[in-house]
Amino acid sequence: MRKRKALNVVIDMVPNWYQADCGNIENEIRIGCVSETFYTERGLTPALRSFLLTAEYKLIKLLELVEDIPDSMATELIQESLAKAWLEQHEQNIDWGKVFSYSRDLDHRTYENSPISINLLIRQGSGGFDLTDESHYKIIDPLASNLNVYFEVNQDLRYRNYNYISWSEVKESTSYKFIPEFLHPFQQIKDRNDWSVHKTSRGDLIILDSCGLRATRRKGKWTIYDPQTIKNMIYDIMGRGSYWIACNLFEVLLDLSYKRHGALLIYDNLDKISAYITNRESLLDYNNEDLDIVRDNMIPAISNISMASRHSTNIKKRLLIELASMDGAVIYSDRTLKGFGCMIQAHPDAGEATGARTTAALSAYLYGCFAVKVSTDGDITIFFTSRGMRGKTSPAKISFL
Repeated sequence: MRKRKALNVVIDMVPNWYQADCGNIENEIRIGCVSETFYTERGLTPALRSFLLTAEYKLIKLLELVEDIPDSMATELIQESLAKAWLEQHEQNIDWGKVFSYSRDLDHRTYENSPISINLLIRQGSGGFDLTDESHYKIIDPLASNLNVYFEVNQDLRYRNYNYISWSEVKESTSYKFIPEFLHPFQQIKDRNDWSVHKTSRGDLIILDSCGLRATRRKGKWTIYDPQTIKNMIYDIMGRGSYWIACNLFEVLLDLSYKRHGALLIYDNLDKISAYITNRESLLDYNNEDLDIVRDNMIPAISNISMASRHSTNIKKRLLIELASMDGAVIYSDRTLKGFGCMIQAHPDAGEATGARTTAALSAYLYGCFAVKVSTDGDITIFFTSRGMRGKTSPAKISFL
């Protein structure tokens, strides 16, 4: 693998690092005399600065290790090594190499022809048998698949307890969070120093601390998360006045991504997109003569969905996710849902985009809206305008899993 390719592999691991013709804050990653520029909306946090320095140091030896293997395999090895380093920054006492190895074993096993899923709560203390010992698999594998059932283990993945999360332990979240909804119960039972590791039936590996997402491996690709930074990134690229939308949007996107529901969410606070909606019946307006009878009757239930609210009950997230799962776009403003199942006329400059949903998202951006696309494979793509020094601007996008 060439050095420049390796540098781009690292940049691709961090959702809020992007490449464009210009940007707010310019950063550099380097191996010897080869460097790549990437941009961020804010300065690197201490954790991400440390990760960047670690990546530059480790890449020297990693490139020697992967010199004679295909780039796809080299990418996986580099990203896994750096994901391990990222997690060790936050918790050195957990045997992350063992966690990764166990996850790979799960990739190749089934129970009654179904993939193995498991939830691990990692808590400090002594433990009994080694959960990852293959002699225990025939017992452990069928016991771990229920969503709210988990094995409590210590930092060496030795057994401490087998338990479940009762409904009485789970409280509805009153504000935004940095996890997909289905993992909310595990955050409720965590102590401050606890971690959890989740292997889903779709093969996703998700690693959480008490703050939320720290690392994931999906479709063979590692992503590392500095949770607050992502919320701030969305806020920065949306512009002033969008703080609570940014807070709420990230959680909605995670839920759609992990459900594998393709979706297109368009923020349109200045009514720039309605003129380009080809199915007028999809716009939620009592004065809309084309409004269909189903949407007309649903207006009282859904039109007051408020993505700018600080109270989760006003977002009606579960309804919003179902609406977003329909073909077409969900269009919203600060306090109102403006339409769902909306078909967008292609912008003349979006002709080379691949796929109908990507074309619609890019078109919405070109019409002046803030567009986010979620693919059926789970990829999240945000289209925005990157702003550099002296008023220079550049189209940009951020994609992550």
